[in-house]
Amino acid sequence: MSSLPSKKTLDDLYTRFVVNGPEEEKQSLNRLMFLVESAHWYYEDNVVENDQTLKSLPFREFTYLLFNNSDVLRPHVGYMDKILRDFFSYKSRIPVTGAIILDETYERCLLVKGWKQSSNWSFPRGKKNTKEEDDVCAIREVLEETGCDVSKLLKKEEYIEITFEGKKRVRLYIVVGVRDDTAFAPLTKKEISQISWFRLDGLESGFAGLKLFEVAPFLASLKSWISKHLSPLSIDKPLKPPPLCLLKKEDYIEFTFRGEQTVRLFIVAGVKNDTAFAPLTKKEISQIAWHPLDRLDDGGGVTGLKLYMVAPFIANLKSWISKHPSSVARRREKPLKSICVWNAKTTKAERSYNKRASKQSLKFNTLALLPAKEPCSSA
Repeated sequence: MSSLPSKKTLDDLYTRFVVNGPEEEKQSLNRLMFLVESAHWYYEDNVVENDQTLKSLPFREFTYLLFNNSDVLRPHVGYMDKILRDFFSYKSRIPVTGAIILDETYERCLLVKGWKQSSNWSFPRGKKNTKEEDDVCAIREVLEETGCDVSKLLKKEEYIEITFEGKKRVRLYIVVGVRDDTAFAPLTKKEISQISWFRLDGLESGFAGLKLFEVAPFLASLKSWISKHLSPLSIDKPLKPPPLCLLKKEDYIEFTFRGEQTVRLFIVAGVKNDTAFAPLTKKEISQIAWHPLDRLDDGGGVTGLKLYMVAPFIANLKSWISKHPSSVARRREKPLKSICVWNAKTTKAERSYNKRASKQSLKFNTLALLPAKEPCSSA
């Protein structure tokens, strides 16, 4: 049974985030609650993750425990409902800034999806800190949510701004020319679950099943902006040629299991090892990985892997390879290793990291990628 955090744990969180927090954030309960919120995120993302005996807590329950554990905050426990109500109301009025990131053709934009299953898709964005400039906030939030540094691409005068319900102001800077093979990965834990390029014409018509409530209000203004800034040369720019078809009908291995089920697998050679893979169906594939053939064929197989549906094809595959050697020489000084390129799991033990696998990815588990440390490039 999960337990509540100890007094020592609560003391540590209170000291780290509230006592040592910026002084300007302690001038009112509303601002102080942001420090409490940061403490809650840290508790969920780090403390609970490293100690499975601890209970995951909703923000309200965590706040009550933290207040009740502090001599300074305990007198406010009786007003908890009002404090939280005022905080959420105040939070909803804080200005938000971010970026609409367009690719080099201006045909696609980058969207992010929150961590919860019920989250909406949105442009990368976030709330301003006290006295923070709009453009500085936008650069910070985009970096945190996508791992992409747009500081050299963002122009202060290029933005779309909407005020929702006369309360919340949202300013999104238009950032153009980001390469479609940029490696994206959030720098924060459990905040962003997916990062994806979407065609603008598809967003205008609406993608079935996608929640675009936070995207739709900006599309008309964005379309107008693009029509005024799209270079005539780019209009006539030829589209990228379709990918070379690698499948050949005559190259396959066929195996009949128990004289009943026939399985035909076509051999597709020449796929780059930095290709980004991701299933198009939900809850069917949990992992995609490269494995060295010599390890699959060493008799014992790769430790811990179930290869019952792989083993019957190995001998014939080895024979095919001997007749169709690769034109790319293997670098013997660098032994091949298994590389996980997509992993739907989010437990710490199953996370794997491969920055190169993020290239050209349209949808992926961002926890399987290293944060992109280089600034985004338009070159």
